[in-house]
Amino acid sequence: MHDGKSYYDRWIHPMGGLNAGTTYEGRPVGNSPEMMPWDASLNKDVDDCVARHAAFTKHLKPDDEAYELRYSRATPKLQSSAYLRVLDPTHGPNGGAPTSKRIIQDIDKFLPSCEAIRLANGTVVEGLGSRNGHRAAANAGVAKRGGKREKRLEPPSGGWTDPAIADIIERKLEHSVNLVLPHLAATAAQ
Repeated sequence: MHDGKSYYDRWIHPMGGLNAGTTYEGRPVGNSPEMMPWDASLNKDVDDCVARHAAFTKHLKPDDEAYELRYSRATPKLQSSAYLRVLDPTHGPNGGAPTSKRIIQDIDKFLPSCEAIRLANGTVVEGLGSRNGHRAAANAGVAKRGGKREKRLEPPSGGWTDPAIADIIERKLEHSVNLVLPHLAATAAQ
């Protein structure tokens, strides 16, 4: 409750009998990711960015000089810090996650989505929004586990990288190359 109203009271409710006679009568509308850019794909952009940064800095130990630059999701406090660093508006329009370009991309889909829903008389339009989570897969009878996995020929695009950890990533890559090159040379010599 806030100022005497619940969250439910503050939600937009269907009016004029729009969903009368359905199982959703009297309930707020939902499951429309196409109408909510943050739900459509921007949450995933942020999650992927934090996961990438956590992987880049996972090797840092408390006695390393760059330890305070580490991204971690090990505890709620560390996870909050990692997400807030990625979402920090001081990174500018092309930094952090989601970038302005991605936000604009998803917002530009809003009006065409509204029109498609209007033309479909307010029903769900297949393929319009991303409903590919575990619940959608379960409803469709699709198993998420098992089966043959195809390897990507190219790694996924890296997205934004925090400039504060660029040196850490470079040193990590050099270390990996220095570990692998002698092994490759020995293998080639055989």
